[in-house]
Formats: sequence, C-alpha cells, structure tokens
Amino acid sequence: MLFLRAPGEISYIYPKPFPMIRFHAINGRLTDAAQASLHVNDLAILRGYGIFDFFLVKTGRPLFIEDYLDRFFNSAHLMELDLPVSRTGLHEKILEVIEANKLTEGAIRLLLTGGYAEDSFTPQSPNWLVLAHDLKPHKQELFTAGGKLLLQQFQREFPMAKTINYGNALRMRKKSRKRMPMKRSTTMGGRFWNLSAPIFSSCSTGLCWQPLRRAFCWVLPANTSWRWVVH
Repeated sequence: MLFLRAPGEISYIYPKPFPMIRFHAINGRLTDAAQASLHVNDLAILRGYGIFDFFLVKTGRPLFIEDYLDRFFNSAHLMELDLPVSRTGLHEKILEVIEANKLTEGAIRLLLTGGYAEDSFTPQSPNWLVLAHDLKPHKQELFTAGGKLLLQQFQREFPMAKTINYGNALRMRKKSRKRMPMKRSTTMGGRFWNLSAPIFSSCSTGLCWQPLRRAFCWVLPANTSWRWVVH
C-alpha cells in the first residue's frame, strides 16, 4: 500500500443535489436512460471487444474534449474498430447529451463496441454510445488525510488503447476491500512512478494512453514536499 499527501491540495466541491440522468445517445439517437440498451449478441458482451473514454463536465462544458476525442479515435484505430460517426458529429452529440440532461457537473462516457454478431464472433457495424453520468465528490478527508493505494504489477493487453476490459481491476477491487475496507474505491490506470529520477513522471515508461500524455502527464521537481509512506 502507498500513502501519499501533498500540502496545499485543492479539492473540487460539487454542487448538490446531483442532477438525475435522463438521456443517453445510442448510435446518434437520443434515448431515455431507462430504456437505453444493447442486444445480447453485441461483441462487447460476448467477447469484451470495445473501447471507451471518460471525461469530466464542469459548468456544463466537457473538459479537454479535443484531447479525449484524439484518444478515443486513436483507440478505435488501434483496435481496428470503424467509428460510424465523424469527429464533428461525435462532438456535437456530446454537447447534445449534456444539454438534454442539463448536466452542469458530471461526466461523459464514450463507448464503441464491436457491434452485433449473428455468429457471436464476426464484427459487423460497431455501436457507439454517449452516456451521461452523475459524479459524486470524493470525501474531504481524502484531500486532508490522504488515501491508500494497493499496488499491483500488471500490464494491459493493449496498453496504448483504452479498451473496456477492466477484469483485472474488478478482481483486485475485492482484494483491496479485504485489505482496506472502504465504501468507495477507484483504479489508477497509466500511473508509472520513478521516484529515483531528478524529475519523476507518471508516464515515464511510455506505456500509457499516448494522446493525453502530453496534456496530463504529472511532472514535479524532485524537491516537491510529497509525503510517501510504503506499507
């Protein structure tokens, strides 16, 4: 386990109450959230074949949207999935979903699946989804007292593509709850720490989702007063 804390951290406080999600978009069509679904022969269900991305919405605006679209389209290319919508069309649909839900603070999940397969194996036309999410804030104590991380050596099958296969993270979730009982947990994908270097970076290995690496890579001076305690 790893305990870390940095002085002067700023936490984001989300307004309450959280809006109720009413609409998603499936293949470009705005759909009631209660009725949104895919058929059981979708390859995302049968074979785990698909990609996704996830980003925050603040004050009604999607954050770093161009960077996330870069990564989403790059993941689709790496996984040989043909996105049936243009970049402009996807961007417009994201804004439409945000507006339909009156989403001021929350998140958007993009999902591209292998599509329906009558023989349960052969990809056809992919399904693409824009899903809206409420976003619950982390407890204030996480920013004041720090948090614990359960470390594991693991490399994704396709580390440069953001695939939907999170089986390892879900399996480790059970183990982490036994060792660190808590109501909420999260995964920390793509974090690679090199504490012995003069400058350390969470992306120093190059095995993270590359299109966002330039925008969101943590680079801190070695004398930064972080507190590291490894148990």
